[in-house]
Formats: sequence, C-alpha cells, structure tokens
Amino acid sequence: MDGAWGGFARAASLARWSQPLPLGNLVHPATALREPDGRTILFVTTQVDEHPACLCSAIDADEGKILWQRQLGVLPVQPPHLVGGQIVVPD
Repeated sequence: MDGAWGGFARAASLARWSQPLPLGNLVHPATALREPDGRTILFVTTQVDEHPACLCSAIDADEGKILWQRQLGVLPVQPPHLVGGQIVVPD
C-alpha cells in the first residue's frame, strides 16, 4: 500500500461504509475537514481507471456518500486546499 492510498485508507477506516466508492486510484492523501455541525468531509483527488481523467471528490466520511465530484482538466501535483471557503486544486 503506497503512502497516498494509506492516508485515504486510514481516513476511510474511521467510517463504517457499507460499499467501497468508485473513485479510481488516489493521486494524493485525502484532506479532512470538520464541519461546524460535526460532520467530517474528505476531499480526495483520484485518477479514473477507465480513461485518463482526474476527479476531485467531496465525501461524507460518516456515510460514505459522494457529496460532489468534479472532473479536473489537469493532473494536480499537490492535493486540494481550502482557501476562503473554496476548494483550490493547484496544477
């Protein structure tokens, strides 16, 4: 298990998900954000298996549900960051 996937696996293991999520291969370690209501959101950048595309996804860590997902036009060299309430993906 590489370091990036290991970070996601540790974060995901905190939750009890009934099914794995179809996210592809992890590109960077997951970033976790605790919301004011106590919910934890995981932000992950993955590369899709079926075609050369990268996705940025927000996942409810407790429920294991994808909250939103966007295809990126770049293969990011750094994980996403929260800046002023917005998710920024440096290329």
